[in-house]
Amino acid sequence: MARAAAPPAAQTLVDVLTWAEIEAMLPLTATASSAHGEQSGPKLTLYRDTNGWCPFCERVWLGLREKNIPFDEVLINLYDKPQWYKDMVPTTMVPAIKFAGSGEVVWESDAILRRLDEAFPEAGPVLFREPEQLADAKLLIDRFMNASMGISYSVGNRTEAEIDAKRVTLVQAIDDLDGRLRAGGPFLLGAELSAADCMAVPMLERYGVQMPFTAAGVKLR
Repeated sequence: MARAAAPPAAQTLVDVLTWAEIEAMLPLTATASSAHGEQSGPKLTLYRDTNGWCPFCERVWLGLREKNIPFDEVLINLYDKPQWYKDMVPTTMVPAIKFAGSGEVVWESDAILRRLDEAFPEAGPVLFREPEQLADAKLLIDRFMNASMGISYSVGNRTEAEIDAKRVTLVQAIDDLDGRLRAGGPFLLGAELSAADCMAVPMLERYGVQMPFTAAGVKLR
């Protein structure tokens, strides 16, 4: 659900943990439980950004967590990518995964999620299922993403009237997405998470933080 919100006054943050302190609190290896409660070793390595703000990396992270696939994680500095990573991934972009056994490397979030379904058919929900419903959900996500362009960050040379018009379109797109969740949720394809949710959640999460402070003036919840 969305509503217009005036930007709140600036706040001073105190006693905030540093990234190093947060990292020290995390386990070195992400593991998943078997049906018998035993822990299994990592099946693959996920390569993602150091700042944890890449929505495409979070898509894959969500898929791995929901499918309960044990994985290692390596953080890549996007401003100083190591040569071995650029040699391994043709696009040099994140995310990417590397399977522990075969050494197979897959990149691009959509391709990775599809490969997870193929490699682990019994693990968690099938992310790419019900093609027609998935396509409809993707259209809603695309409409929301397109409506956010030019208003969720900078507005360029747009007039106030143009900004207001884009805000109306954005709020309608968010309400349409919210309506689908209310009608048949809790996820976009019903009872279980799908690839559509993996695509939508990272952007909604980020927009929920930044949109109240941009020209959009929209508060998501």
